[in-house]
Amino acid sequence: MFTHDQLFKELFRLFFREFLELFFPAVAAKIDFASVRFLEQEIFADFPGGEARRADTVVEVRTVSGDPEIVVFHVETEVWRRSSFRSRMFAYYHLLTDRLKKPVYPIAVYLSRGTGGIVTETYERELFDLAVLTFRYKAVGLPDLNADDYLTGQNLVGVALSAMMKPGPNSVDSVTRKWKAIQTILRSRVSESGKILLTNLVQTYAVLTPTEAVQYENLVAITATKEERNMISYWEQLGLQKGLQQGVEQGMQQGQRSLLLRQLTTKYGELPQSVYEKIGTMSESELLTLGDRILTASTIGELGLLA
Repeated sequence: MFTHDQLFKELFRLFFREFLELFFPAVAAKIDFASVRFLEQEIFADFPGGEARRADTVVEVRTVSGDPEIVVFHVETEVWRRSSFRSRMFAYYHLLTDRLKKPVYPIAVYLSRGTGGIVTETYERELFDLAVLTFRYKAVGLPDLNADDYLTGQNLVGVALSAMMKPGPNSVDSVTRKWKAIQTILRSRVSESGKILLTNLVQTYAVLTPTEAVQYENLVAITATKEERNMISYWEQLGLQKGLQQGVEQGMQQGQRSLLLRQLTTKYGELPQSVYEKIGTMSESELLTLGDRILTASTIGELGLLA
């Protein structure tokens, strides 16, 4: 079963350069991408709180010139923005720098709303009148970015991840956006494995209603070329497209949760962290019931999410 972590780890493994060029172009310009080496990290048994954890993606690279000559990127994918995440990012930074003895550039990728887009986040510790620690890391909140800014771009990672972003004021409908993203990927010169991964990301996170799903199938039937239909059919037969969706049911529920959170934020404003955490534990039937109740509830308290 493919999880969010697995999908994004594979994305970074195949498209690490494109990811950096998309969101951090100034940093990408300093990197020699021919030197990229993914590190298989051992489990951190000494993680604070007695937990055993493994960093999501750790990449060692050489810089084009200057000092430092070798740096490490740590990319952590977070589905729900929990209050403890900032301290966890610092713990990873401390452990990685201690073990690898190299400078670390930390990045968080959020799959739920709340960051405001591409930002720098800070974790601080204070004692009395002294700020004893200030730790910063980069963060990309995908659902807070405008899909229109990435769907029509040249960077295929941006095209695929636009499925997770919010529609802009001039966006086409969700059915057209989904097919446009997949068609752009199919018509690209990327490798077959890359096309499979990127289209699977779109299929996972561009969640359609049953009515929209029918419209999507009709749109593909009408506008796809014979070669595109053959490619889609081939992947389906191999189980690489819909077969991956055995593990994508969790992704579908994630899309449902993201949609509900968008509706809640639009209707009630900024949500407390407890609401994110509660929705993150709901079953599919509970999510469907909540979606119906949002239509008639005048306050968030009536939904029973603040208890």
